[in-house]
Amino acid sequence: HGSKVKGLPRPLWCRQLGGEGAKIKYWRIIVRNLPFKVDEAELRRHMGLKGELFVWDAHIPKGSDGRVRGFGFVGYICRSDAERAIKKLNGTKLLGRVIVLDWTVGKKEFQEGAKAKEPPAAEEGSDLEVFDDAGVEGETGSD
Repeated sequence: HGSKVKGLPRPLWCRQLGGEGAKIKYWRIIVRNLPFKVDEAELRRHMGLKGELFVWDAHIPKGSDGRVRGFGFVGYICRSDAERAIKKLNGTKLLGRVIVLDWTVGKKEFQEGAKAKEPPAAEEGSDLEVFDDAGVEGETGSD
C-alpha cells in the first residue's frame, strides 16, 4: 500500500488498481483560500492533524499557467475523519492564510445551485424593477 512507482507523481494504492476495496467511497472536502506557495504534501500534513486523521487524497488544481488556483480538495476514507477535519481545521492558518473548509459537491450540483441563486430575469409585463450594475433603476416591464 502506498508504494512509490517510477513515473507516477504520488504513491499508488492497491485500491486504485481495481482490487479489493477499489470501490471505496471517500469523503471529500474543499479547502478554500489556500496560499499560492502550498504543495500537496504540505496540505496533506496540515489536513491530517499531525497524523490523527488519515488523508486518502490531496489535490490542488492549477491554472493553465501552472500556478495554484487558491483551493484544493482533500479526501478521507471515513466520514468521521472528514467531519473532524472540518470542525478542527476550518478557520485555521496554513502558511499564514486562514483556510475555509466545506463538503464538496459534484460539478453538476454546484452549477445547478448557482443557477438557483441567480436573480430572476424581468419578464415583459412584470412589476420587477431592473437595476444596472451601479444600482441605478432602469426600465421595468410594466409601463
